[in-house]
Amino acid sequence: LAEERQLLVSVANLLGRSTERKETQRVLYESRQQFQGLVETMHDWVWEIDTEGKYTYVSPQVKNILGYEPDEVLGRTPFDFMPTADAKYLSKKIAELTRRKKPILDLENIKIHKDGRQIALETSGLPFYDSAGNWKGYRGTNHDITERKAAEKSVRESEIKHRAIFENANDGIFLIHRGRLIDCNLRTLEIFKCKRKDIIGKPAEHFSPRLQPDGRLSKD
Repeated sequence: LAEERQLLVSVANLLGRSTERKETQRVLYESRQQFQGLVETMHDWVWEIDTEGKYTYVSPQVKNILGYEPDEVLGRTPFDFMPTADAKYLSKKIAELTRRKKPILDLENIKIHKDGRQIALETSGLPFYDSAGNWKGYRGTNHDITERKAAEKSVRESEIKHRAIFENANDGIFLIHRGRLIDCNLRTLEIFKCKRKDIIGKPAEHFSPRLQPDGRLSKD
């Protein structure tokens, strides 16, 4: 009888461990499915690199951003997809962050699309470790900022163009804010025979003749 009871206890323990394993497997499976679903619906490209800097995971979004299938990227490094000059500069910067196990935060970089186009990315990543505390690499995202950088370039070019027109105009041009001069062009300096620093910040009335064309007197 004692042996039978011991056998029943052993069987119960086995069944209990089996149930625990199945529950653990179920939780892991559901967690993995949840993670995969989240990653694969993100606009950003999610990645993981090992301690050698080689991709060990690349989300499907890389296809939309760089034109490569994930399998074409695995085993390669981020620098393999960069212009030579960028790769040389950024490899030193990343090496220093890696040496200190520091996060990679909003690092702008250029990668070459499969069709040869340049794609501007903003890269962020964090170091990760195994259960024993050993550093295993980085996990992070690449955000496509190509359109944003193009817009910024367009704004800069527009500003340069309008500044050139402003500075080279044949007439004197003032920019006044709240009654005071905040900027002027070169022709204005020629007219008043002064330097920019001598008139910036002065009241607008300072540049107005006492007797106005319509016969009014300007304020002192």
